[in-house]
Amino acid sequence: MFKDRPVLGPQDVLRSHLINSLFEFVARFYKDIIPEAYDFFWDGQPPEETLPEEYADFTQINFHEWLLFDYIVEPDGYKTIVDLYREHAKNLSDAEKEMMNIFKNSVLSLYEVQEVMPEQGLILKDLLLGGEYVVQEKSGTRGLFKWDIFATRILFIDEKFIICGSVYPYPVEEKQHIIDGVKSEYRDFKRENPTATLQDCLKVVGSMFNDIWYDIVTSDRRPGIRTKTGEPVMFCKAVFTFSDRNEMVKRLKACRELAADGKTRYSWLEEPGKDGSTVLGTMDITGKQLILECMSRKRLQMGKELIRNILGDLVLHKSDTIKDPYEVLESMPAKEKVKATSGLSKEAEQQIYDKFMREHMTKWLDEKIPALDDKSPRKCVKSQADRQKVVDLLKSFENIEEKKKRNGEPYFDLTWVWQKLGLKHPE
Repeated sequence: MFKDRPVLGPQDVLRSHLINSLFEFVARFYKDIIPEAYDFFWDGQPPEETLPEEYADFTQINFHEWLLFDYIVEPDGYKTIVDLYREHAKNLSDAEKEMMNIFKNSVLSLYEVQEVMPEQGLILKDLLLGGEYVVQEKSGTRGLFKWDIFATRILFIDEKFIICGSVYPYPVEEKQHIIDGVKSEYRDFKRENPTATLQDCLKVVGSMFNDIWYDIVTSDRRPGIRTKTGEPVMFCKAVFTFSDRNEMVKRLKACRELAADGKTRYSWLEEPGKDGSTVLGTMDITGKQLILECMSRKRLQMGKELIRNILGDLVLHKSDTIKDPYEVLESMPAKEKVKATSGLSKEAEQQIYDKFMREHMTKWLDEKIPALDDKSPRKCVKSQADRQKVVDLLKSFENIEEKKKRNGEPYFDLTWVWQKLGLKHPE
């Protein structure tokens, strides 16, 4: 992914030399650990058996770098190959010792692209440890876009920041899920190591970035959208018939977990009575049916159980419907999708796309959005707790539009949406 760097400086030459020395050291003294390390890194699911061949070089680079820099060979003292090599090599020069310290202190972290400088480099923000880095990566500027996220290892070599080699790309929508996962790992790590820093933890749990990447690639290559409680968003519906409408309505009204929203609709609340409580689903009385709708499989099962507890023999379950949001999008009528019209100039296509997107985003401002826990963007920005969710969602939109722009397709400038919501655009 990242090649074509400028001519190597003296430290970068030394870096390559020492990495070769580390491989030779492993082959000579620690060859037996490689199968165990490989099995641990891939969690017993070797990529040569489970991933397309196109990933072969990519996965090997990621594994080998982790093996040298992060794999704990000796649990006592958390010793890595780098630590053991430093103990073994008695005649290292000062420059070599300095480089080995750089290796030892390096960790995988999660980065967000703040700016792409074509054919020059990237500005990356460390989402876990903090700080921004101007990274010299010529070819990386061709394949990355603003707000992309990926895990990597950054080294300060020859008075500049470079990407060491490994890269774990993720869908933009997974950012908070990954951050929350790392925080959870850190909490567990601190229980056994009370004085440990987050950097200490990342040195030990670095393989989790591969676990997350692998799960995304093998489960669904498309970006994921999650509910507030972490489940993948699915459009779920359960249909019940009922025998006594009046008695059913009486019981629904008496349930403290439900809030009446008109005469025939009830909102199912996570925290009853709390202002701004997350809406887990809705229940609608339509004709002779009671219809439960919610945004995940887990919520569907919980909602059906709630209905059975409240209504018992008054209702009879008839059917469930579960739809992937991408399938819903793909099944939309053609007139609801924007497609390039052959014969039109690029300027005309751009005008059509601008008009469509402006109308769409104007409605979006006040729609209940699943990714925002069924709240509207305009409502969310009023809450300090929810504002960041809107920012992250807008970043994901901008990331998509940036890719369209780079590919010469019609694209939409979302600046006015930020302004409409009173949000400062992160430059």
